[in-house]
Amino acid sequence: MKILLVLVKTMGDVILINNIVDKIRKKYPKSKIDVCVNSIYKDIIDENPYINDILLCDDWLKNWGTIFNFILNKNYDEYMIPQQLTGEDNIWHQVDLYRHNHLLNFYLYRCRLPLVDITEQKLKMYVKDKIEFEPIIKGYGDYCIIHTTSGANIKNWNIDNFQKLALKIKKEFKIKVLQLGIKNDNALIFLENIIDCRDKYTLKEQYLLCKNAKFMVGIDSGPSFIAGASGCPTIKIHGPSNIITSGGFGKNIYNILAETDERCKNKRCHGIFKGQCKYTKPCVNNITVDNILIKIKEVVK
Repeated sequence: MKILLVLVKTMGDVILINNIVDKIRKKYPKSKIDVCVNSIYKDIIDENPYINDILLCDDWLKNWGTIFNFILNKNYDEYMIPQQLTGEDNIWHQVDLYRHNHLLNFYLYRCRLPLVDITEQKLKMYVKDKIEFEPIIKGYGDYCIIHTTSGANIKNWNIDNFQKLALKIKKEFKIKVLQLGIKNDNALIFLENIIDCRDKYTLKEQYLLCKNAKFMVGIDSGPSFIAGASGCPTIKIHGPSNIITSGGFGKNIYNILAETDERCKNKRCHGIFKGQCKYTKPCVNNITVDNILIKIKEVVK
């Protein structure tokens, strides 16, 4: 049996592929499983032992013809496309059928696979240690990781808060602070032992950096999922996004949820107001630097 799983974006969603294909393999043990993703995320899944081939489709909204050609020309017996495609899809967690279920279970449901108890799951990436990368890791000594910026401004903690946090970490924990991400991310001020690692490492190398970090602090974004998958203690700052439906999962992940404005209490707005806060102060900034420091001290031995 030949199966194609299509989950082209985003980084966090593609990481979830690693929690889906093993369940496909369990249901269809003798199957050949191919996966279609955006090429920039290939690193996330290309060492997964349950995947046979990886097909690439970058600008997926414009290239459905490419995906349909894969389906038709490669003679798949089954194809699974759980990707969120419409505005209605993006508020799937408001539908009674899926309410209070995690995105992973939403995808498993769409793939006609058994649902799981999310509390018994952990994020996964399959990355072999790279001997040539070990001197780089050792060169940093003791360090933690910070990631500051997501694709939706409404989810971003104030960069001044991150700067204050980095300075306090450096002082209290006596370790270096590495900022991961892309060059356009909101940047820290890179003082002594606060180091710019944006756009410097591949996704696999970022995984290895996280695996060896003391801890990671980030917002609701792909690098936080990479850190979570690495086993690193990961403190994930949530503003409007719901930790029940889209938070990281695993015993090493600590989701910090902001108090919302009284005007939108219990109506977390991400996906409804197109990534913009309806009011003047995004609720993510109700989380304080001290809130994060307290959590770091709780989870870091």
